[in-house]
This record gives sequence, structure tokens and C-alpha cells, in this order.
Amino acid sequence: MQQYTIHSKQRGLVIIFATLAMLVFLIIAGLVIDTGYAYYKYRQAQTAADAAALTGAYEIKNGRDTYNNVSTKALAAAAELGFTSGTDDTLVTIESSTVGGNQVVSPTTGAYVGDTSAVRATVSDAFPSFFLSVIGIEQIDYSVSATARGGVGVSNNCIYVLGEENTEKMLYVTSDSQLIANCGIVANSTSNNGLYVSSGSSIQATTVETVGGTHKSGSTITCSVEGADCPTDKNSDNPPTKVADPLANIAAPNVSYTDGECQHGTSPGDDQKEINGGTINPGVYCGGLLIKGDVKMNDGLYVMRGGGLSVDGSGSSLENAGSGGVTIYNTCSKACTGSEDDMKDYWQIELKSGPSIDLEATKCNGSCSGYEGILFFADRNAPESPEPEKEPRNYFDSSASSSFKGIIYLPSRVLRSPVAPQDLVPRPSLSLNTCTYRVVRYLIFRA
Repeated sequence: MQQYTIHSKQRGLVIIFATLAMLVFLIIAGLVIDTGYAYYKYRQAQTAADAAALTGAYEIKNGRDTYNNVSTKALAAAAELGFTSGTDDTLVTIESSTVGGNQVVSPTTGAYVGDTSAVRATVSDAFPSFFLSVIGIEQIDYSVSATARGGVGVSNNCIYVLGEENTEKMLYVTSDSQLIANCGIVANSTSNNGLYVSSGSSIQATTVETVGGTHKSGSTITCSVEGADCPTDKNSDNPPTKVADPLANIAAPNVSYTDGECQHGTSPGDDQKEINGGTINPGVYCGGLLIKGDVKMNDGLYVMRGGGLSVDGSGSSLENAGSGGVTIYNTCSKACTGSEDDMKDYWQIELKSGPSIDLEATKCNGSCSGYEGILFFADRNAPESPEPEKEPRNYFDSSASSSFKGIIYLPSRVLRSPVAPQDLVPRPSLSLNTCTYRVVRYLIFRA
């Protein structure tokens, strides 16, 4: 007869408990790994939904409001960020309703239900689980949405600092400055001090996120959205991931870089053309422009082909001549390649501290150019600024009373904005909403 001792029974129990412990460990590991990856995918999808909603609202705002056009442009924006509807498990939808027998864009859930000037985009997707498959969870489904109305986003971001380097002060608020944004602020820097808020300064926004860390000694950061870390950074329970360029889907103006393309008495290789008062017309300015005195800009697209744009002198001013708005495109004297060799062929925008500037971006008044809402647009292939505090960088140092109504899109450039007299009361501040958002490589905000 076979006999079982107490020791043999104990060995059997040890094996059982060890197996159970291993299973529990796998489940916990699965939760950690799969949940982390789910959050990563969720963030990517949310950026795509934001881009789709904003793109659709941009079309509506500028009169291109048919369902087919809005949905096509919105789906293309999501696809640009890696979420192509109908591919694998990906589904991108633009909510719509029927009005007078016609399909029109309008949210059916969430904010602005029934509003035909609003766009609600939903991105749904799934991915196969890793460890959780051992307990029968084969895939994780998720869905995110974003709503934008007439070009104004609902709880969307308006300041995008795209530089991903491990460099501090990629988003830098200098001493005694106040940055106010009626929207979210995001920064891709991985540095421990990528978001740097100096003593005596403050940031107020709906949300503030940075992939790296935050330095805020003697300063304050305030978020209006409850429940989120303020700021949300790498030390948060749910650290943010980098965001994509929300305007990557907008084509740059077509520039041929031929000798015959230069207009208004300019030629390739020229220095800046000096304008001393008067009214100027749109076109290609080879060598760029130097504005002095009181100058007005007729409606249209202005191309600075090398030389950039400078506004100089305390008695100078620059403003719209008409009501249709302007777009200023800054590019190289010859086709930009993104190399350091372009430095001699490209110069920044310099709006110095003395002049008064009141500019509004191009509007869509019947005939649309595709650049409606964009005030400044820098060539995406222009040479990158090597560090936030080094040239070339764009200076928006004009007086505190200056007004920039439109998007400032400098995806590979530094923006320093604004500067005003230190004795100004109240102290200088920059106030933004989603109609006037900034997309830059680095942002230096100073008073």
C-alpha cells in the first residue's frame, strides 16, 4: 500500500500556493503593463480626436461647412496622426444630424448638441492585451471624443511647445511674468526642468502638461479643470505623453524660389526692404521687410523669402488696412532643407518693444485661401533653433497694447513673447484662447 507522509502533503501544498502566487503576479504585471499601454494609446487617440474636431471647426468657421467637406478634412487630420478610420479596429466618427433632408455636422451627445457650428469627433480603437490574455481578456477597447465649435475648442489646448529635447526651459516663464490661457498648455520636453516658471511668475490655464519635469520655485501654476494634477508631469500618477503637431495637416504656401517670383522691387539676396510709412500689398518679398513709421497691410498672403520681418522704432506701428486679414509666411531665400546651412538664408520675425502692432489673420469672405485664422506661419523646414536662448528666435516684444488675432504657427522656431516696461501696472500678461493659439518649438514668455 502506498503511504503519504505529512512532508509529501506539504510539498504538494507548496506547489499549489506557488502556482497561485505566480498567477496573481502575472495578473498584477498584466494590469500594470496593459494599463500603462492603454493610457499611452488613449493619449494618442485623444490628440487625434482633438485635431479632427479642430480641423472640422476650422472648416465651418471659414464657410466650408458641408458635411462631406468637414468630415473628409476631420478624418484626414486623425489619419495624419495614425488613426485611419476603417483600418483594423480603428473607427473615427463625426457626429451628424438631418436638417431639412440634408446631413449636417452637429453633435448628438456631449457639448453643443444640435449646434451646426460645432464638430464632435470620436476615435474608437482596440489593441491586443499582453499578460491579461491569460485570464481571458484578449483585447482592450477604448474610445475618446473631442468637441470644437466654430474654431473654438472645448477644453482643448491652445499652447503647444513641440520641442522634445532633454533641454531645460523649453517652456520658460521669466521672473514677474503672468501667462494666462483660457485653454490647455502642453510641452513635449523630456527635461526635468522642461517647464520652468521663475520666481514671482504665474501660469493660469485649464490644464498644464509637460512630458518632463517642472521647476516652479517661488511661482504658481493654477488649473481650472478639477481633479487633474497641476501641472501634470512625469512625476504624476498618470504622466503625459508627447503630443503631435495639431496643424501638421495644413499645407504650406507654394513658393517657387525663382528669380522672377520676387515682387515689389525686391530681388534674390537682397537685404530687408525698408518701408517708411504708407500701405503695402501682399506678395513675395525677397530679403524680407523692415517696417518703420506707420504702416498698414492690405489683405492677403505676405511671403518673406529670406530676411524675415522686422518692426523697429518706438514711433512705428503695423496694422491691417482692410477687414479681410493677413497671413505672413516666413521662409528661406531658397528652399529650406532644415540644415544649419540655411541659417544664412533665413531670418526670424523681430517685433521690437517700441512699436504698436494690431494685426488680424486672414478671414474667409466668400473666396478662401486655406490659411484662414493663421497670422504667422514659419516654414516647417527652416533651420531649428539649437537652444531656447540662442538665435535664431522670434521676438514678439511689442508693446503690451499690441494685438495678435490669429494663430502663431512656428513649429521649428523659438517664440519669445512679450516684453513691456517693468513699471507697467498691472504687470504685462499674455492672454490666449483657442482662437489665438500658439504652436512653437520653444516658448519664452517674459515681461
